Amino acid sequence: MVDVSLVPCRSYEEKEVLDAVASSIELLGGVSRFVKSGDSVFVKVNNFDAHEPEKAATTHPAVLKALIRIIHEAGAVPVVGEDPEGGERDFEVSGIAAACRETGVPLVNLRRERYVEKGNGSGGAAIRYVAERVVESDVLISLAKLKTHGTTAITGAVKNLYGCLPNGTRKANHYRYIRPAAFSAMIVDMLEVMRPRLSIVDGVIGMEGEGPAAGSPREVGCILAGSDPVSVDAVASAVVGLDPFDVDTTRIAHERGLGAGDLEAIRIRGAPLDSLRLHDFVFSRNTFPVTFLRTALPDFAGDILFSWTATKPRINGSLCENCGTCADNCPAEAIEASEPSPAIDYRKCTRCLCCQEFCRHRAVLSHQPWMGKAIRATYYFLKKMAIRARPARSSPS
Repeated sequence: MVDVSLVPCRSYEEKEVLDAVASSIELLGGVSRFVKSGDSVFVKVNNFDAHEPEKAATTHPAVLKALIRIIHEAGAVPVVGEDPEGGERDFEVSGIAAACRETGVPLVNLRRERYVEKGNGSGGAAIRYVAERVVESDVLISLAKLKTHGTTAITGAVKNLYGCLPNGTRKANHYRYIRPAAFSAMIVDMLEVMRPRLSIVDGVIGMEGEGPAAGSPREVGCILAGSDPVSVDAVASAVVGLDPFDVDTTRIAHERGLGAGDLEAIRIRGAPLDSLRLHDFVFSRNTFPVTFLRTALPDFAGDILFSWTATKPRINGSLCENCGTCADNCPAEAIEASEPSPAIDYRKCTRCLCCQEFCRHRAVLSHQPWMGKAIRATYYFLKKMAIRARPARSSPS
């Protein structure tokens, strides 16, 4: 049985967050279970682009400060890191830089760091190089944000590790592993070469809709923590109304024996799951049911369905600053510079929506064909009917 703590936290007020993070760790046996005095601790935050904390795209600085305080009290030495597209500017916008200055903790941009050969994932995804800071630290902590994702359904403790790989590798993988299950298998390969000792997910204000960057903030109201990132993600999925095995990273990791994704094998400590579970959380238009159906069908049929139903990017010329970020980060090289805004070659486009993820001006919109809209509307209608048919639950005391 694997323990995951689930602690209510309704705001980013400093004391409430500190109490929630401290409680989430105490419920697992206390901080001494994870870090010892003198340990070097690498805290991997989620801060891949320039987003203010209230947009819910990055780990909130209040959660980071709470964790740093707890690590300091244990006598360990923390370092915070990420590979943001815009470099140090992104750290400033997100508040991560200020949090590190206030707590006296070094903040490293992994793009400026060395990468070392660590090995190959069992799934053949060639996860060979990892940031040296991660490898050399005594303890790795994944401090993630609870968000939706067009390919993996949600991004949490496991997906957060992706930023520990070289930027070129990450970009190439989006093109190399186009099918969602293949991409998720590559994400799971990371657990073969780096394993966080503690995973914490900021679920106070999550992101629904077109995550991981262009969605909308949504109050979820919790902090999750555990020693097994797969189990943490499983509980996080359940909180937002998913069957954990509908998330490919969780299912594949469970099947490989790299973590527990079955809720029956997870002991939730703290708040009861049903007291925080949401039933109307909105997922990316590319996730349910489009990606789910694509995975269930044979490759040929699934790819045809995907081409008819998946969302594709469109650039809003009134918002576009023509900065070139979308073209620079397109794995398929399907975007070319032009005036007054970049042009997209849909014959090359793989619908990965990396362009949308990296556009800090929110100028890249997503358009879904009518068939995809119809399938999605039917899915959510049936889901709503199923929820209404359930017996009413009494409020938790």
